[in-house]
Amino acid sequence: PEDLLFPVSGVRLDAKKRKELLAAHQAGKAKAETAKALGLSRRLVASYLKKLRAEELLRTDVEYCYDPLFDTPDADKMILDDRALEHPAYKQKEEPQNAPAYFANLSHLPPLKREEEKALFRKYNYIKYKFAEMQKSLKPSEGDSAKLLARLEELAAEASKCRDRLVEANLRLVVKLARHHSGPLVGINDLISEGNLSLLRAVEKFDFTRGTRFSTYATWCVVKHLARVVPEENYIIRAFTTGAEQVLEVQPDKTVSEFERKENLAHIRSQLDKVMEHLTGREREILSRRFGLSGAPQTLEEIGDLLGITRERVRQLETRALHKAADIIR
Repeated sequence: PEDLLFPVSGVRLDAKKRKELLAAHQAGKAKAETAKALGLSRRLVASYLKKLRAEELLRTDVEYCYDPLFDTPDADKMILDDRALEHPAYKQKEEPQNAPAYFANLSHLPPLKREEEKALFRKYNYIKYKFAEMQKSLKPSEGDSAKLLARLEELAAEASKCRDRLVEANLRLVVKLARHHSGPLVGINDLISEGNLSLLRAVEKFDFTRGTRFSTYATWCVVKHLARVVPEENYIIRAFTTGAEQVLEVQPDKTVSEFERKENLAHIRSQLDKVMEHLTGREREILSRRFGLSGAPQTLEEIGDLLGITRERVRQLETRALHKAADIIR
């Protein structure tokens, strides 16, 4: 709709101006400056801005894990004033040589001890609980106080800081799990992206009151998610190999020499060459690019951009082509 959910009487803003108005507020611009840029009076800008902020906050879907401690009289003091949750002093480790920037940066992220983790999850969920309770008081059609809107935005910002800290502390776990699932068909970067999305969802769903470490729950969530992305492809890959599990490793390690890795990949490619004539043109191109039959191997996203289709569609076509190839070779 072009107008606001609760429009200012007699005046309407289109979607573009609403977006610009909210962006100006979030950037900290003065109302007078914003009014001049949008060609509106300061009074209208102030009125619209209050309603926009309230509508944005109403759209925020809040999910939290409840703890009876939240309803105690001194909950704020016990939960929000915990200085142990601040970023601790962390001795910077030496960056691994030749490591990509993302992996090098992970070595500097401070981990969380058990009690720190529990306290941070309690704080995160308490802030969301307070937000949800205050959210019930929003009534844009009647006008909301600037104080209420400011406090809700403050709570949202505090919750984001807690969430980011929890995610940062577990990014290395995702990399570790992604390495176990990576292979010639699904690269490490793709799996890290998938794993990080699963980690974010795990932070939202984790029940800190049970007393278990978050890493246990996060591992289950990430592995479960990666299992939906990887195993079928990896299972099919084994149809092209001699049964050596090492072929599933993207990077050579201490147990697999570079020569062995190249030999295994060469075997896969030779098997694919036998079945190419039974595939459609698009299936042939996808497998050729994924396995590097005519150049360097490419990711799902790179192939999708080249063919003008989504990453997920490339994965579906790849899986279908590998099923065909597996049936032929068997």
